Amino acid sequence: MSCLPVGKSRPHGSLALSFGLAVLMAPAAFGTNPSAADDHATPDLPQLSAQVPSSVAWQDSQVTVTFGPLDIGAHAQGHVPVPAHVFSVPTDLVIVGYQASVGTSDGLPLPKHYLHHVSVLDTTRPSTFCRGAPYLLGGSGVEMTEVRFPPGHGVAVAKGAKLLAVASFYDHVEPRRGVVIRLTLHLAPAGAPVIPMETHHISVTSDCYLRFAEAGTEETDEGLRLPHGVTTRSTEVSFPFDGCVKFAYAHAHDYLALMFLDNLSSRTTLLRTAPDLDEAGKLLGFSAEQVFSDITGFPINRRDRYRLTMVYHRPLHDSQERYGMATYLLYFTPSPCPTASPN
Repeated sequence: MSCLPVGKSRPHGSLALSFGLAVLMAPAAFGTNPSAADDHATPDLPQLSAQVPSSVAWQDSQVTVTFGPLDIGAHAQGHVPVPAHVFSVPTDLVIVGYQASVGTSDGLPLPKHYLHHVSVLDTTRPSTFCRGAPYLLGGSGVEMTEVRFPPGHGVAVAKGAKLLAVASFYDHVEPRRGVVIRLTLHLAPAGAPVIPMETHHISVTSDCYLRFAEAGTEETDEGLRLPHGVTTRSTEVSFPFDGCVKFAYAHAHDYLALMFLDNLSSRTTLLRTAPDLDEAGKLLGFSAEQVFSDITGFPINRRDRYRLTMVYHRPLHDSQERYGMATYLLYFTPSPCPTASPN
């Protein structure tokens, strides 16, 4: 994930990282797509030569953010960011899952690799992993994993909150007209009892502007440059809180072989995620068996040491520049994990 300090923005070619937390600044600096109802133009947001429509549709059980249509294929090499969209929450709500999709304006599904990223953030809450950034609620990259939190759990959003939606299209794809990205948030019924969860993001690569100055020359805001063959990278992570992880959203790029999270203090592997790949090693997604979702969960705390690791294999014949990334967006309860019932 990429964060930007107040009043600064990256050029189009380096806007998105991980779930695409581009143009992240303090809430007072936010602007939106001119097509949105709450729009306020700001020079800090990236602009395309032709504005990309965006909209939000509310229903009883879901809210859908749409970016596009956009004609893909006539842009510079790399991903194509679109202006952010900010919208207000009309009532208290609880997110119980989400799903990203990419297709055409006439309803034709497209291959997942047309999506670079799409994310929704709450600008009224501070990020727990990047100072000065808003709070990440959910998002997806090319993996497009469907999210369904454990029954009775959800992420609360308060009435009046300003949500920021960001997205980017890929341009390493076949030219298409009318490409559309959607992110649908599934909502709990009004008044339904829900155990509230919080979110926290961890990443093998530098995921915040505060750490980009420390990143090595092999790392960009697209991720770690992948040489041919096997690349392994680990980083120690820490948590500024205690809690119980109930769901983990994995994000990665093509050629990922494995990613995992270890508790070094207890010598326990907490997460181990292997992707579904095609015959060339391109990422297809993560199967249901590889998505951690558990009503019991596993504990995290501020005292132990943790290590996050990724393993990539880039084929020797691959000629395109590639970047690796491995991140988990963790959904956790601040309360401890339930203890097992005695036999």
